[in-house]
Amino acid sequence: MAAKMQSMNEHVAALLDVTCADDADEENRSLYRTAIDAVKRASDMCHGVQRGLAEEDTKAKQDDSPVTIADYAAQAVIALTLMQNSKGGSKNVRLVAEEDANELRDGGRLTEAVANLVRTAMDDGELTNTQVCDAIDVGLYEGGDQGGNFWVLDPIDGTRGFVGRRQYAVCLGYVDAKTGDVLLGVLGCPNLPFRGGDVMRLSDGQGGLDSVLAAEARSEQGVAGSVFFAAKGKGTYVGPLDGSAPFVAIGAKARQSEEDAPPAFMESYDARHSDHSFSGVVASTIFDGKSAPPPLRVDSQCKYGLLAMGGIADIYMRFPPSKYREKIWDHVAGICVVEEAGGVVSDAKGRKLRVNEGRFLPEDLGGGICAGSSQSWHGRLVDAIAVAAAATQK
Repeated sequence: MAAKMQSMNEHVAALLDVTCADDADEENRSLYRTAIDAVKRASDMCHGVQRGLAEEDTKAKQDDSPVTIADYAAQAVIALTLMQNSKGGSKNVRLVAEEDANELRDGGRLTEAVANLVRTAMDDGELTNTQVCDAIDVGLYEGGDQGGNFWVLDPIDGTRGFVGRRQYAVCLGYVDAKTGDVLLGVLGCPNLPFRGGDVMRLSDGQGGLDSVLAAEARSEQGVAGSVFFAAKGKGTYVGPLDGSAPFVAIGAKARQSEEDAPPAFMESYDARHSDHSFSGVVASTIFDGKSAPPPLRVDSQCKYGLLAMGGIADIYMRFPPSKYREKIWDHVAGICVVEEAGGVVSDAKGRKLRVNEGRFLPEDLGGGICAGSSQSWHGRLVDAIAVAAAATQK
């Protein structure tokens, strides 16, 4: 374990030597290192929890979406890591995050389980339950464009996938409050293999934790999960979560010719999150009425990582129910990962996602969110959405 940690530290240092080579001071280097460290700690903890998740470790929110002990613990771990590396502690950490500690304040089995996970992940047995709850509630910052730059966190994006032993991601981004630009994005994807494997097996719930465990049992190489790192103007990189290999630069390799194989398209695994039938109409429009390839349905912002890799999928569509409000933490980190790899993320009308107007995206998203692995594919996707919307009166 110590050897792997040392190896990870060396690979992170090498990454920072590349991405911070032209910086006049150490501010970005410290920011980037802190973000990677926070996401790695939380991802390692979540991976361990998913292996033995019990029914009593999961609760239902008011909207019937699940929240687990790992959601709470991951948020606390990342908040504590950010606070430890901030000169002013919690006072200088502006964090918009998904969870709050209301369910944990009264104590009990769930609270103790969360606190124990955090103590282990932070290697700090002195942390009290109250300190853990306070760390979770650092994430109550409302965001917006009036304060300073702020962090955005989804401690476990794709909790249904997490509970179902499929894909999920720990997602941390950093936003310029004035412009709404995403300055930094880190995605921890514990079940997304860094090397090898048939990526298409990820579709429809395959290729998740059970595939990882089976590969480990066969002592296969390259089964480590992935961590994506992107910073504005610096590019996108991916490395193994276990630190077994260096980070490598990636860029979307969009197909440029109509004669090439048709692009794969991605959408949410769960139909409650996106209108799969309308996505099919859009895909058919892109292929001029011809049969579109089957969609790659994957939980969480892992989709943004796959889009950035290139050669896997060229377009991503998300069309939620009309009354659903998109939260900024479901997209911020992924935006940076895709755009620094050469892709584009926007609303369904091609407009920039305004992530500096509070905890939610604006209501008018033109029906949804879309992304392309290149400007060309993104433009074709936006055009196809408009044609499909007119045809279906959506």
